[in-house]
Amino acid sequence: MTGGLRRSLDDRLRRILAPRRPGDGPLGDPSRAAERNARAVRTTVVGFANRIAGIAVSILSVPLLLNYLGVEFYGVWLTITAAATWLTLVQLGVAPSLLNRLAPLDHDSVSERRTLISSAWWTELLLAGTGLVVLVVLYNLASWHQLFNLPPGESARHAQTVTAVVLVGLGVSLPTTIPVAALRASQEGYTASIAEMGGALLRLAAIVAAVQVDAGVVALAVGYTAAGVIPGLALTAYVFVRRFPQTRPSVAHFDLRTCWSLVRTGIGFSFLAIAGLAIWYTDVIVITQVLGPRSVPPYGIAFATLQALVGMQMVVLDAAWPGYAESAARRDVAWIRITHRRVVILLVASSLAYAACMALLGQSIIRVWAGPQAIPPHGLLLVLGLLAIAQAVQLPHGRLLTALGQVRLNAQVGLLGLAINLPLSVLFAGWFGITGVAAATLIAYLLVGTIFIVKARRAVDALADSPSALLVTQLRRPSSTGSR
Repeated sequence: MTGGLRRSLDDRLRRILAPRRPGDGPLGDPSRAAERNARAVRTTVVGFANRIAGIAVSILSVPLLLNYLGVEFYGVWLTITAAATWLTLVQLGVAPSLLNRLAPLDHDSVSERRTLISSAWWTELLLAGTGLVVLVVLYNLASWHQLFNLPPGESARHAQTVTAVVLVGLGVSLPTTIPVAALRASQEGYTASIAEMGGALLRLAAIVAAVQVDAGVVALAVGYTAAGVIPGLALTAYVFVRRFPQTRPSVAHFDLRTCWSLVRTGIGFSFLAIAGLAIWYTDVIVITQVLGPRSVPPYGIAFATLQALVGMQMVVLDAAWPGYAESAARRDVAWIRITHRRVVILLVASSLAYAACMALLGQSIIRVWAGPQAIPPHGLLLVLGLLAIAQAVQLPHGRLLTALGQVRLNAQVGLLGLAINLPLSVLFAGWFGITGVAAATLIAYLLVGTIFIVKARRAVDALADSPSALLVTQLRRPSSTGSR
């Protein structure tokens, strides 16, 4: 990329993500806002590169895995990875809770930052260890062929082993979410994105190597999982040895009250994640149970296109999150309002383009990408286009509520969406097949989306009128960590 093109891209992203005048009055510090804007742009640019790399890896991985594993076991593979995503909930939302607590702090608040990070780190280690013990106990007790709707035999045994490998990798990765949260809270998410990009490329290399040498399903799972764990461990070493050595976790800085405060807020994040994961990842589980694993690939591959879009959109939301939290602490409401409006416009425009592409070219793209056996019904692609537009409006308002400390409210609305989506997915799967599952998700988004919009606007208004009352939950810290 040439210097002129890079500057042009940066200028365009600044206009989209950040207002030129960040706020009025003494609390809208232009120099601080300029730094906030620059970090948001940097995080967005690198995040886009990361997402593009991830999409490229997915495009290359799907035909490799589908042809190597076969349609049935590829459906099992998708089900295992979806279940593993659900099990990230064992971290109890500690990492996003930590991000919200760190983002408003100045870098010279070393003691407070170290107490927060140490408390979060040891909490995650305890949760990961507990989860691995439970896995060991259940490994030989579960009826794996029934879980995956498979006949007893080799496929069921492979599903059992692959599940264990993936879940062990998940347990090892849990503590690495803490240094990632520390980087994102400092608006240095671009570093975490670089590590994530490396993990995606390593996973592709592991898949290619396993397929080329015909290493088998278990070896494929081991390589794939290790490729995801290694970058996280490297990032952990970077953060605690080089970038923020003064915040390196230690038992001496663990504080029980801080731990409980993080977990208490994190539970709200967990319920919020439950709602999001139910909408995103239970679909393939429902399809496996109701229609069988052979019906999963057409849905999963079509849905992967929507996930790719939302992944790109989440780059913008992730870049804005710590900026929202810091701006709220400094009462820079103008920056929040203008940035939020521009983010919504950007996301809606991208979703409209996606919907048009899926309606006109979706089946042809998937035929070339994954083969004729993965072509979804045209109705499913139309529903996914509508879902993309609904999400483009809802997600920015939900993220704004989270950054402003309204985690419990956000979780309550999200759980309402879950209560609507899951039973409708089961019902519609039997009536309308895989298109019905997506339609149930769309209905859930439409019903709760209005609530998110109204609540987010009221939260910003309340911040302008009485910011200390709005932020007391997230910005007040336990007395044991000292005052800012």
